[in-house]
Amino acid sequence: MSTTPKHIAVLGACCSGDAFRPPTDFRLLSRSEYRLIAYQGRTAFNTLASAPLLAREYRLKGVDPQVSASWGYRMVLDELNKRHGDKLLSVASLVDVLVMDMVSTFTFAHLVTEDGRGFLRSWEWERHVESLPAMRVVRLWDLPLESTVLESFALLDAMTLERPDLMLVVHVPDPSFEHGARFGDEETSQRIDFYYRYCDLVLTRLGQRYRYVHGIRGGAGRADPDHPNGSHPFNFDAAYLAWVRDQISGLVALHGSLNVDRDRAAQAAASTGHPGGPSIT
Repeated sequence: MSTTPKHIAVLGACCSGDAFRPPTDFRLLSRSEYRLIAYQGRTAFNTLASAPLLAREYRLKGVDPQVSASWGYRMVLDELNKRHGDKLLSVASLVDVLVMDMVSTFTFAHLVTEDGRGFLRSWEWERHVESLPAMRVVRLWDLPLESTVLESFALLDAMTLERPDLMLVVHVPDPSFEHGARFGDEETSQRIDFYYRYCDLVLTRLGQRYRYVHGIRGGAGRADPDHPNGSHPFNFDAAYLAWVRDQISGLVALHGSLNVDRDRAAQAAASTGHPGGPSIT
């Protein structure tokens, strides 16, 4: 285990973010292998690059001091104002691993204005946002899938420019229906195969464009009936979150050893005048 904590950023749902939330016990924090330096969620690849709603186009409701301090509400404000990408880019030079998942993109409906701006209708959006322009409600499977992935490239290009050795990890959790966990609508339950195909598409397209891309799937996650956000097929217990951390640890170790090999090869090539070294994909 590295003595220097790795800096993690998450673009995704609780199934990824919960794995890296800092422990409440400072003694455990001081020994933690990771530091979560950015956690952006309640958005989707295809809404990241969209233009924001103007202040005159929406009203906030049901907001009190407790709500305004919550992570979900802050994510709604970031989605309204399209700040997710800017916040991730602001720390890109510090990030070792960006963990992404497609859970929110798949499970929540998408809202599209007449002029094509897109937003994710999360639980918090429904509770706290009253939008004034008419919006069309669509699901991920109604959208042109290739373009939803392409729209992530502007952010990821900028982040990898800031941090050329940034590792991108696509986390593909399997939904768990234990303890009565269910999706909010039957159509989502019937689209699980589509979810996997979309995650495969994301992983393939990112792998074709970026150098350090990995996917993780498995772990036999079990739904957590006591999760703070309630019972849901993608809200997992502590054992699964530990499994996610273990997977990332293995990838970080591999990433580090490959970088060492690459640097040694580059040094050897420079000293001999001949190019060489492994290609890392």
